[in-house]
Amino acid sequence: MGTITVERHATSVANPLDEAGTWLRTAVAVPYDSRDSAAWIREFQMCVSSARRALALRSVALRGDRGLPPRLLALGDREAESHEQITRLADELFTGAYMALEPDLLEMVELVESAKELECAIERLRRHRSDLLFESTYRDLGGGG
Repeated sequence: MGTITVERHATSVANPLDEAGTWLRTAVAVPYDSRDSAAWIREFQMCVSSARRALALRSVALRGDRGLPPRLLALGDREAESHEQITRLADELFTGAYMALEPDLLEMVELVESAKELECAIERLRRHRSDLLFESTYRDLGGGG
């Protein structure tokens, strides 16, 4: 039986959404061995915990991000709502991962699918953030009405 090694990343304050996504992709890639599922869950838990910590940094940054022009407030509110949903998904994944002590194959698949769902939600939020920045820049440069 081999050992599981997960490359560890330092959490980046510069882009916590990217960091959370990286940790979730790492969690999904942890190899599962039914003979040592406890080792798998420990590595999976570490990755999920790190992703959750990165999302917490995003929450702090988002609370300080209220300098939006009035025309973009609705978009900013939508982003905040999306982030709250992602935080809930991360909390559910974290709880599920820490409740599973020696997961069987089905539990492992469910946890991995939850991690993939969370990663997709983060990617949608990142795209929304890009749209918000584009809209702000486009209008500030005189485009649009």
